[in-house]
Parts: sequence; structure tokens; C-alpha cells
Amino acid sequence: MLRFKLIIVLVIMVEILWSIPIAWVEDLAIEGEEYQEKMAELPDTLNIVSKRQQALESMIEEKLLLLYGREQGTEVSEEEVEALFINTFSEHEMFQVNGAFSYDKFLEHKQSPRIQQILAKMHQDILIEKTRALVYRKLEKTDDELLDRFFLENVRIDVSYAQFDLEDVSISPQLTSRGARKYFNEHYAEYYGYPQVKLGLTFIPYNDFNQTAEHNLADSVPEITVFELMKEYAEGDSIDQSLLEQQAFAMNRQARETARQNEKKRLAAEEARLVRQYLSRDLPIRYPKLSTGFIDPETGAGKIQAALIRQGLEMQRGDVSKPYELEDGLIITWLIEKKQENKVALDKVKSKVWSDYIRDLDFQENIEEYRRYFFDHLEDFKVPTLIVNRVDLIERLHGRKWPLMKGKEHIIEQLEKYLFNEDYLAWVAEDNGLKCVKQPIYLEKYSFRDSIESRIAEMVESGTVYGVASGDGIESFFVLSSIYPRYIPEFDDLLASGYFQVELEHKSSEAAWQEYYSKHQKDMTTRDSVSLAGVYYKLEPDKIRLDSLEIEEYYQRNLGRFYHEAAVDCRFLVCRDEERAILASNYLRKGVDYDLVCWCFADTSYFLPDGMIEYQDLPEEIEKEVRNMPEQMYSKPIEIEDGWLIIGKQAEAAAGYFTIKEAQAEIEKKLRLFKADSVAYSLTKAVFDSTANFNDCARYAKQANIFKTPYQEFESDFPELGNLAKYKAALMRLYWNEKLTQIVKLNDGYAVIFMRKKQVAKELTYAEARTKIEGIFAANNKLERGKKYIRSIIDDLKRGASADSLLYFLGGMKREHNLSLDSNIPGFEQSSVLIQDMTNHDAGYYSPVLKVGEDRLMFYRINDIKKVSKQDFFRQKNTFRQQVEQKDYQEWLQNYREGKRIKR
Repeated sequence: MLRFKLIIVLVIMVEILWSIPIAWVEDLAIEGEEYQEKMAELPDTLNIVSKRQQALESMIEEKLLLLYGREQGTEVSEEEVEALFINTFSEHEMFQVNGAFSYDKFLEHKQSPRIQQILAKMHQDILIEKTRALVYRKLEKTDDELLDRFFLENVRIDVSYAQFDLEDVSISPQLTSRGARKYFNEHYAEYYGYPQVKLGLTFIPYNDFNQTAEHNLADSVPEITVFELMKEYAEGDSIDQSLLEQQAFAMNRQARETARQNEKKRLAAEEARLVRQYLSRDLPIRYPKLSTGFIDPETGAGKIQAALIRQGLEMQRGDVSKPYELEDGLIITWLIEKKQENKVALDKVKSKVWSDYIRDLDFQENIEEYRRYFFDHLEDFKVPTLIVNRVDLIERLHGRKWPLMKGKEHIIEQLEKYLFNEDYLAWVAEDNGLKCVKQPIYLEKYSFRDSIESRIAEMVESGTVYGVASGDGIESFFVLSSIYPRYIPEFDDLLASGYFQVELEHKSSEAAWQEYYSKHQKDMTTRDSVSLAGVYYKLEPDKIRLDSLEIEEYYQRNLGRFYHEAAVDCRFLVCRDEERAILASNYLRKGVDYDLVCWCFADTSYFLPDGMIEYQDLPEEIEKEVRNMPEQMYSKPIEIEDGWLIIGKQAEAAAGYFTIKEAQAEIEKKLRLFKADSVAYSLTKAVFDSTANFNDCARYAKQANIFKTPYQEFESDFPELGNLAKYKAALMRLYWNEKLTQIVKLNDGYAVIFMRKKQVAKELTYAEARTKIEGIFAANNKLERGKKYIRSIIDDLKRGASADSLLYFLGGMKREHNLSLDSNIPGFEQSSVLIQDMTNHDAGYYSPVLKVGEDRLMFYRINDIKKVSKQDFFRQKNTFRQQVEQKDYQEWLQNYREGKRIKR
């Protein structure tokens, strides 16, 4: 009896367990019984783990189809279900009379629980199949679409290609890679790298002295009393006691904070003095000691100031620097090692060698022709010119120019004593290790040689005849000597600027320009030009105040926005070179403060910001690395496009909701932006509703919010307002002082706009269009020179020359294997067009020179190509269609699944 009861209990328990859902797809349950049935349908050759996985995935697919059918309004009629039932069970004896199916018998048993259960299952099966058929119909391809897909999946190309900057190849074909190598060997001394220094470094944070500073201050900071503030009021003035108390409290708090900061700095300075003594005696200190690796003042390192690096170049072994003050502490450095002569391999400077080579040698053959032309047409070259005496305030260290640091003010004072005596200026400069140079500055026609010349011209134009001009990272003292309205420039100046090449091309092209103008006269027009005015209110979220209740209400109303998938708190540090990246990684693994390591080693920002980020938002290779890392660990350097990346994994967070505390910063940002937008719009609308013309604006808006733009072409961005292209038609219809009939929404505010002045586009005369036509012809000539040069390279390659040698200075040949019709070739926005062109040719084909960007050219060579024909397609069409339909269906199912909640 007991055994019988146990069997009944077990049967009941199995039934209960089978009725419990093992998974949910949205609101549809996958119950144990149907899961077991699905497993039973699978072949016995599968192991139990595979059976479970396949059965569950199959059930999820069916539930997803049921959901989609519900969304699409797919229906199954009772007649369809009955027809399937009768077709399945028509020979069952329960539904037969005299050996034939009886519909009356079917109706007799239809309402029984078991039959109803079967009918319900059949209803679901029919709905699933109808929905699946619906999906297949939506994904169905025509023969033409299938043909395109066939080519897409079967064409494969192996191609080599080279890309060029037009500036690098718009040169004489006589300039070659071999010539550039010879040029490098002849000018090797010019390509020494910057002197480098390896510094030791330690950081003393001010925050280390918080408690000591607080203790030292104690009650020593005198406090202002309300009584003292009351003394400032005249007799009879009304006094708000609570306001005075608040004012006194704020003043005392500020005074105490200032005193505390000063005390922290004093204590840090005392500590730094002791640290310097310990370091100079090579004794241990309590702060981490870092090595920067080899760095130079030009390329820099992390946030280490160039002044610290230059100071290191002047130090001797054993020297310890004075403390260098940063915002949050003091830095002390000492010399570890320095490289005075840093030889550079050709591979490191080949782009600079090539540009120097073509600059110096490209047009040497034409110099005599240029010289004759210059002296035959001297009158044409005369321009207004300044003659100045110039002293560059620089110092030379290790063969390099650096801004003058010591005694600069004293030198300037001495130079100012002898402004107009050139001999004395030269002596003062020479006595201080400087050089006074007399040089012309051409004000028209010819470009300035450097930004210092440009600045001097601006200063003289404003009435300044001597002073200090800044540019290119240095300063120069200058004195105006003479002004010539018509001055003949130096031939060498014009030759170095490349002026003659352009000028001779111009002279020989006048007839062609006029012909071009006559053919394209209607296209040669000015642009619409306008000057606008009005009132502009900028969004100012930082001025918006929020209370905790607003933040909490927003959080509760938008709780769904704060759900996150599995996430991780990461830090990302990038170094330019591997050696320094290894140093940084080692310091981080030893526990050195992350901010200090970043300050010393981080050369660029990674595209991912530090902080919490969902795993799914990480690049695939980075996600894999982070998932495999333990918490509170830093990775070894990983090579990326920008250098070497070090990842720090702080903590993981399972999928769930951010707490209100974690979401507070984001909520405050959104609320402030929303309120600021509302305030700016309300203020703008008040002006819009109250004004009829621009003069009224002063009555309703502060002067700071009123604007007038300069007169400019409409297509250019307007100051503060930005691009107004979408309002162009409406604005160009306005008359003087007329208001635009809508408030303008800008990127960061709102504006009411009035028309001040406008000029509609008009056809240009030849004289007006000449400069534009010159530019068109110059660009075309440059393009043709570039194509001609690349064609000479292609000819050499066809004759068997080495691509690595020919293209060494121009980026070399790149290769892509196994390209399909939908592949992307790095560096090409129109890859599909390029690949389609390749399919028209056979292996061994060299393309013509192709323009693939504003100033980019390329050519390609097909190494191997696998093609297919229409005949291939028609032979395999049916099989291929089935493959495509199944593949597209699985892709659709995966995409549809991503938007659904599946709980297991």
C-alpha cells in the first residue's frame, strides 16, 4: 500500500514539475512537458547536453514565431484545425462507423479534454507554420536578386593596390626612390632625431597633508563676526540678521579653505625639500619613483611639460630638480640617462626625406629659365614691402632651437635702447648669443615665409613700428626700418616659395582661361551674401538649480532607461611606443597611482572613456581581453592603431538597474539641459512676440544677447549661429530689417533673426572669375602631373621592377586577399564601386590611375580572381535558393530575437 502511495506521489510530482515553465519568451512559457516531448523527437545519437540545448533553442524559435504571428495578426480558423485533425486521425477506430470516418463521431468526442488538448496543439502548430511561411515570403528573392547574391557570395578577388597623396606625386618623373635614398645619404646629418632624456620622477600629492593641515590650523584662522559686518552699515540702514549670518559663514568657510590649501602646500614644500635631499644621496623615499623612458621636448610624453624635459637635457647625472608645481601636487625629477645624438633610421623619416627631396630637386632644371624670366619682367614683380631688423629670441641647445627662457626681458630692454641704430642692435644681439637679421616682408602677392612675418605685418599695419611678435612657438623682436610702396623682391625668396612655377603656368594659360570662361560663363557666379542681426539666447544648464525631489521623480518615471546589461568599470591608457607602454603597465601592476601613471605616460585618448561600460559596447577583441581579466588588474600592452593600449579592470556589474545614486549625474545633466532649453526658448519667444523690427530688440533683451553678423557668403558658418542652410530660402526672401517668421533652433540655443543686408548671387565678369579659373587649371595641372608620375611607376612594374623599392617612400603596395563584392577595402569610401570594376578584368590586369578622393590617387593590380557566370547560377539556382532562404531566415530570427526578453 505504501509503495502504491509513493508511486502516486511520484506521478503527481512529475506532472507538477512538467507543468512548471522552464523558460519564458516574453509572456509565453516553455513548459517542462513540451520541452520533454521536443527532446524525445531528437535522434538518440546526440548526447544529453546537445539534446537539451537543441530542444530549448527549437522551443524558443517556436515561441518567437508565435509572438511574431500575434504582432502580424496571423489567424488560424477552426476549419483549418479540424481539417488537420481529420487528416491525421481519420483511420482511428474512435472516429469510424462501418470502416469509414464519421464526422458525427468526431463531434461526439470533440469536447473531451484529451481531444481539446490535441486540437490546441494543432492550432499552435498551424500558427507557427503559417507565420514561418509569412517570414519566408517576406524574405523571398526574385531571380535577379538571387543572381546578384550568387555573384556576391562566389566572386573572390586577390588584389594589390597603392594609394598616393597628390602632393607627393605631382612631380617630375625624373624623381625616383633611388634618388631619394641618395638624397638621404647626402643629407644624413639633417635627420638626426631630437636629443632624448630619461628622467626619474616622483610626485608629492597635496592631499597627503589634509589631516596635518587641518590639525595645524585648529582655531588659528580668525573668523569674521556678524558684529564686524554690521560696522560696514551706516546708521539707520535696515539690516537682515539672517543674511549677515549667512554672509559671515560663507566668508569664514572660504578663508578657512584658503588657509588649509596654503598650509597643505607649505607642508608639501617642506616634504619636497627632504625628498630632494634623500634623492641626491640616493636614499629611499616613501613615494613611488618612476622612470619616464626616453622622451624629447618636441614629441613630449603624457602631460609632462616640455620645460621639464628641456631642464632634464641640461642636468648632469646626480642632479635633482627643484619641485615643479602642478595643480594637485609637486613633481621632482632627476636625470637617469640622455642621448645627445639620436640617429634615425631611414624608415622612421622616409616621408620627410621624400618631401625634402622633391622640394629641393623637383624644379632645379628650370631655375635658369625662372631667373631669365624674373629679370626680364622686374616691373611685374614689384610689391609693397616692409624692411625690418629682426632678432629671434631663441637659444640653441643640442643643435635645436628653443624659446629663450633666461634674461629675455633684459635683452629686450637693451634692444629698445638702440631701436634705429642697426650696428648697435647687431652688437646687443651678438653679445647675448643672438643674431640681428635685416629682411624684407612682402605685403602682397607672395606668401609670408613664417607666422612671425605675418604677425609683424599686422602690427605695422595697426601703427606699431617696433615690438615683440609671437609665432611658431617662438618670439622675435623687430624694428621697422623702411616701407617701400614698390619693392623688387629677392629672386631666391620667390624661388623657394615655388612662385615661378605657378606664375609661368599662369602666363602660358591666359588664352585657355578665357576659352574656359566663355564655355562656363553661366556657372561662374558669386554666392548669396548676407548680414544678419537679432537676439540669441544660449542654453546655460550650469546655471540651473535642481532639488533632490526632482531627481527622484525623474528616476521613478524613467526607471527603464537605467537598466543596463552586464557592465564593467574600465580604465584605458594609450602610449605611442611599446617600450614606454611596458613601463606604464609594470607601474600600474605594482600599485602606482593610475592618475600619476596617466600624467607620465598617456600620449593620446582612447576612443572609449574611463568608467562603467556595457560589455556589448566594447570592441570584440577588447571585450574578450576584459572578460578574461580578474578585477583590480591591469593588462599587458595591446597593440592598436594609435599605439599600445593598457586596460584596467576595476569591477564588474551584473545586468540590472543603476541605483539613483549611480544615475544621479546623468539625471542632473538631462534635467538641467531640459530646463535650460525651456528657459532659453521662453526668453526667445518673449522677444519674438514683442518685436516688429530689429531696433525693438534693445527694449526686450540685454545687450549681451543682441548680435550682428559680419557681411559674408551665406554658405559660411555665421559667428555663434553656425550653419543656417535650411533657413536660406526663407531668409533670402526677407527685406531690410524684416524678421524671420519663426524662431530658429540652434545647436545650443534659440534665436530671433532679422535681415540687415543681402546681395543675391550674380554672374562674374572674366576679371572677377579669373582667380577661380586659375585655381581650377592649377588643380587640373597638378592632377595630370600626379597621374603621369604614377603611370611611370606602373610601366616600371609591368617591366618587372620591385614594387617594394619603387614605392618605398610612397606607402608601398598593400594586398587584400579573398575580396567579395560586399567587402570593404581600408581607406576607400566607395569600395563596392572599385570591386565592381575589378570584376570586369582578369588576373594580371593593371588599372589606370584612379582618383579616389579630393587629393588621393590609386591604382590596383589583380593577382588572382575567381569569377562565376549566369550559366553557373542557373545550374545551381534551386539549391542556392534554399541555402539563401535558410540563411536569411536564421538572420531574421536572430535580429527579431534580440529585441525580446528571454528568461531561462
